[in-house]
Amino acid sequence: MDIKTKAGTVLGVGIISYNTADLLRQCLQSLIETNHVPHEHIVVVDSCSTDTTHEMMHKEYPSITLHILQENKGYAYAVNVAASLLDSEYMLLINADTRFLPDSIRLLVHSAQTLPDGGVWGMQQLYHDYSWQRSYGSFPSLKHTFADGLFLVTLYHKWLALRHTFLRPTKPFPVQYVDGAVMLIRKSVFDELHGFDERYFFYGEETDFCRRVQAQAHRKCYIVPTTTVIHYRGKSSQNAGGANVFFLKNLYSGMLRCASQYSSYKTLVKIQNWEITFAHLKSVLFKLLFLITKKDIFHKKFLYYKTSKEIWLSLRPFIDELCLTQ
Repeated sequence: MDIKTKAGTVLGVGIISYNTADLLRQCLQSLIETNHVPHEHIVVVDSCSTDTTHEMMHKEYPSITLHILQENKGYAYAVNVAASLLDSEYMLLINADTRFLPDSIRLLVHSAQTLPDGGVWGMQQLYHDYSWQRSYGSFPSLKHTFADGLFLVTLYHKWLALRHTFLRPTKPFPVQYVDGAVMLIRKSVFDELHGFDERYFFYGEETDFCRRVQAQAHRKCYIVPTTTVIHYRGKSSQNAGGANVFFLKNLYSGMLRCASQYSSYKTLVKIQNWEITFAHLKSVLFKLLFLITKKDIFHKKFLYYKTSKEIWLSLRPFIDELCLTQ
């Protein structure tokens, strides 16, 4: 693809890594060998990995810029560092646990160039077996809490998976937010909004950014369904160590922080209360299913929702703090 024009660099790629040396190698191979992105247009920001990431980069990709952070300050912080190292019209900001299919990046950039009202573009993400994966979503709200609690979101995702298999969309379509694993962002829009909000450590930062793209920069966020990427979802967070509690707490607090930008204290409390109710009901449901079937999947679901309920119960002080600082 044409990375440089007379007007300057079209695309720069920023990869955020954390203890994912093997996946990072695979990601770089897909960028360089199958999508022809030059080394000099790629930067890797590493959040103080303790695996072999640094050695691998120095040995196998010495011409690619590697910026090693002295501590892990979260995904939003690392993204902002990557953006500061890129000077291009568009930035492709990605997780290290992604693998790009041939020609996908050229098609993504071409779509962005034909959509002047856009600020953010995402790809259709796939699992390693090429099955459909969630690539976008809705802003957190009381309505979304009910839809998720009543399994309507799950049903909608199953419908999208079927559509991907049998009636795949061919034209870009607007969404509320693009999943943060793969985001093509217009650099001028990123700079106008001063990047990602670094109060988000992990989860929710892309939702907040896409909301600001639409509310403040008056641009749209798009999914380009003809472009695809393999996303080994969860590998980066798994390698961070610790229990699910840490990541669920970050997920829920990020959701509340984002919702607090356009919701009242009363609404946030309602979201919390209904999340507690739905988590409790689901834990009871899956415990009964496990007792009846003895299937391990139901036991795991029971433990997940039991933990979810406990975390939501602990978040009232966080809600109080959010509303005091608005």
